Amino acid sequence: MDAMLKWRKIGVFLGVLALGILANGSPAKAEVMHVLHLDSGFIGHPVNLDILEGQAFIKWDNGELAYPTDLYVSTSSSEIEVVWETSYALTEKGVQIGVKKDYLDFSHDDAWSDVVLETKTPFGAWRRADVEEKDGFIITRVGPEVRVRLALAPRGMRSGEATWYRHKGGLFAASPDFPKGTKLKVSLEDDPTKSVVVTVNDYGPDRDLFPNRVIDLDSVAFKKLSPLSAGKLKVLVEPLPLPIPVKDGKSG
Repeated sequence: MDAMLKWRKIGVFLGVLALGILANGSPAKAEVMHVLHLDSGFIGHPVNLDILEGQAFIKWDNGELAYPTDLYVSTSSSEIEVVWETSYALTEKGVQIGVKKDYLDFSHDDAWSDVVLETKTPFGAWRRADVEEKDGFIITRVGPEVRVRLALAPRGMRSGEATWYRHKGGLFAASPDFPKGTKLKVSLEDDPTKSVVVTVNDYGPDRDLFPNRVIDLDSVAFKKLSPLSAGKLKVLVEPLPLPIPVKDGKSG
């Protein structure tokens, strides 16, 4: 049976972390430090630690904790830092950490972004973690010293090569990332002021065959950026906001 433990809050720093303003415009919360003394009684047992009032958890299975240690967890409005006093107390498999997707109230107009988990080791850079989603949590596996944060990541490829083809003879495009009907702003990478807005009406290119190609433009749209003789262009692709649904003849 999983050992369900409650954390004892041992300190609240009065200063607000210098994390700036979050996506929702509110200031970062004060940092909170938690500590748990893991003695030999925790070794050889599955453990599920509920933190942030149920907004996150740390868990491990049999055999993943090898030695007694102290576990320190500091939390803020955008990050969770986990430090094991004895780094070799964990096996190579590490432990699972999960954070609720709505722990941060991201207020953003980009419907084409995903909430992801990023991890950072003491001397490394922030990297998008390999995750699974279960029961509203984003879950990843981490080692003995790691910081974890929620972030917004753009969905789909946003830059690369564009080619042209003759299709409908209008401002249209084929995209493997966005559904038909999506409006995309396509700009020249070396001159973003030169752009064209197209509507996706076809699927392609095949990324397995053309991994660097971000979009195929109808010839009419391509000519808004460059002569057809150019063949292909380096472009930036930006999905435009989804239209506001219309209810009873009024936008809502």
